[in-house]
Amino acid sequence: MNKQPIRTSVTIALPAFLQSETFLFNEFLPQPIGAPNQKINSKLFGEAILFDLLTEEQKPPAFAAISALGNGLDAREGLWLHVDPVELLVDAGNICLVGRDHLVLTESESKQLISTLNNLLIEDDLALLYGSPQEWYLKFNDDLKICTQPLLQVVAKDIRDYLPSGAEKNNWNKLITELQMLLFDHSINVVRQQQGKPVINSVWPWGEGKLDSSFQIRPYSAIWSNHSFVNGMVKQSNQAVPIFPIQTFKNNSFESTGNYLIAVNHFDNNANIADLLFNLLLNYYEGRIHKLSIYTGAGDQYHWSSRKTSFLAKLFRRK
Repeated sequence: MNKQPIRTSVTIALPAFLQSETFLFNEFLPQPIGAPNQKINSKLFGEAILFDLLTEEQKPPAFAAISALGNGLDAREGLWLHVDPVELLVDAGNICLVGRDHLVLTESESKQLISTLNNLLIEDDLALLYGSPQEWYLKFNDDLKICTQPLLQVVAKDIRDYLPSGAEKNNWNKLITELQMLLFDHSINVVRQQQGKPVINSVWPWGEGKLDSSFQIRPYSAIWSNHSFVNGMVKQSNQAVPIFPIQTFKNNSFESTGNYLIAVNHFDNNANIADLLFNLLLNYYEGRIHKLSIYTGAGDQYHWSSRKTSFLAKLFRRK
């Protein structure tokens, strides 16, 4: 009697990776890997991709509040805003947002910077809250009266087209400038510059909102992730969703039928991601996965569906 094949579907989300073609497929994955059956672009960026993969809800979520909840903060009350440390580059008249994730801040560096910035913010009865080395937050009781743009949507672009808009935009843009002045010659940046590391010379506010509802999580058999937004979504759902640290994923051999989600944290290094992707493709070609999907931060989606020819058979076939 023939054993029925395991019908396993695996989705991996890489919300921080925007240069998907060059970074993922041309540079790090070994050849031959086999082309995906389908490639599309959803026009979703960053955490919006995670939200779409985790739930069928259509209403845009309070990204900062969910992420803060996932970082262990009590974010179920009040209105929350990401105020994340970033690097800006002024070049040829442009003010380009280089990014956040490449900074690789330590907890100590992050908390020292927050302490300095709070010396200014206290004048407005505000205080930055630490979530992780590269995720900072502000909590409010009232409407901010601004509209912001997601950080990952602005990376490698001139920030002037993406600054906060709304009734309070002038006050917020002034505050950002004042915070930049405090960061300019901060001792943390002086040391980092001497060490050849990128500096933290600004902050980026985004993801404003409050948690006013729970979410129904899609029926995944298991989720592997250290991502604050994923952890926050699971906490807010109040469902018994099996979620595990991504470091434990390699112990899984897909021996059970089901749908699985892997969401890679912003700060995982490139080599580990390359190994993870290659191992998933190997599992697919050897029949342990019947469907494999990869979602990147720029909205690119790559989908592989079942094939009968094994990867090793294809690799070592001789004509």
